[in-house]
Amino acid sequence: MSREQTPKILLIGFPSSAHGELADVCGGAGGRPVFLDGVPEGGGRANPDCAFLDGDGLDGDLPNAVTTLVERDIAVGVVVTRPDPEQARSLGQAGAEDYRPKPLTAEVVRALLPDEAVPAGAGEFVTASPGMQRLLEQVRKLARSDGPGLLCGSSGTGKERLAGFVHQSSPRYDGPLVAVNCAALPVNLLESELFGHEKGAFTGADQRRDGRFQEAHNGTLLLDEVTEMPVDMQAKLLRVLQEGMVNRVGGGRPEPVDVRVLATTNRDPDGAVQDGRLRADLLYRLSVLRVRLPDLEQRSEDIPVLAEHFVQLYARRYGRRIEGLDRQAREHLQGRRWPGNVRELENAIHRAVVLAEDGYIGLAHLQQEELSIDAVGAPPEEPVKTAEAEPEGTGDSQAGPGATAAVLPEEDLTIREMEDLLIERTLERVDGNRTRAAELLGISIRTLRNKLNQKGGSE
Repeated sequence: MSREQTPKILLIGFPSSAHGELADVCGGAGGRPVFLDGVPEGGGRANPDCAFLDGDGLDGDLPNAVTTLVERDIAVGVVVTRPDPEQARSLGQAGAEDYRPKPLTAEVVRALLPDEAVPAGAGEFVTASPGMQRLLEQVRKLARSDGPGLLCGSSGTGKERLAGFVHQSSPRYDGPLVAVNCAALPVNLLESELFGHEKGAFTGADQRRDGRFQEAHNGTLLLDEVTEMPVDMQAKLLRVLQEGMVNRVGGGRPEPVDVRVLATTNRDPDGAVQDGRLRADLLYRLSVLRVRLPDLEQRSEDIPVLAEHFVQLYARRYGRRIEGLDRQAREHLQGRRWPGNVRELENAIHRAVVLAEDGYIGLAHLQQEELSIDAVGAPPEEPVKTAEAEPEGTGDSQAGPGATAAVLPEEDLTIREMEDLLIERTLERVDGNRTRAAELLGISIRTLRNKLNQKGGSE
């Protein structure tokens, strides 16, 4: 990645002896480290994407350091040798989004980066399948060319991860890898997102903006779910591929871009052409490198390898001492169908790590897929109280620490308002510790931050 486009990660208070190792950690997360002895004054020319503080090095200045960074809208994490509950509560109230024992890992850094700053497909492609290894070797050879590519396969098979593998295997490996989800963007915003716009090009365009093609200059642009792109936009995309020039929305003079384009689809591309969802000429243009990833059931030998990989990944993220999977858990994973492929397997392991907390992951941790009254049961010494059984004058405000209200609010609320209320009460319960709140809610820190930002923007 270019220095301007690589996510910028502040590392504050860490000893110089650790700088080399931490630089490798940040590089593994797709970011660029900036080492500082203390919190800088002012935002600088380029605002950082996140910051991590060495709690041992800064010591008493930690709460003030966290507050200063949070006030500048910087996501903050803290690592210490010996975590302390009181310190965790204090820093959570100051706005720290993560607090955990050392060492700092690439997965932890990546979790704190904003969505748009995380390189798509960053990291290795994990496989033990001889067939997949042969396929990757062929992909590696074709990746050395500069031609566009189309990566096909069912949802959850790892197409974005394969795009990262292609990028890292290509001569553009030190350039940016920029991803665009074509299915997630409204049609009226897609052109601006891809090609940029001039100031005043449309209502709300209050300044000139580069598009994703310009951001990916000298690197790779990943168009996720390209068959969901409108056909007229596909024609403009084809022209950029042929000419190497982009026109901003509202602009007059084309600008040159040097970008390798990779696209993904979970549809059969030939069938998409017949259905009118994909232009035939665009398909031919993208098919210099055309790869189809198999479903997980076609490479079942990867299931235990991927499961152990995800166990270690999420155990490090949550600071768990997970030894691995026990025999029954491994047999269950191997014998189960995975229609959601690798993504479904990853989600199952993610949930199991959170439920297991320590020791080995067992069959019970993998089978608890949906929380319900039947699934979680009730403590035998404390029968579950219904709304009718609640004594008058008691309620949520008198519940003890860790108690969970089983009574719905009397007022009519939308699902969004109910979600906001749940987040608010969970944060109150953990004294504002976002890391702990996200864990209790079963979502990532990044998802919690996005929901809080949406809530704040709607008020």
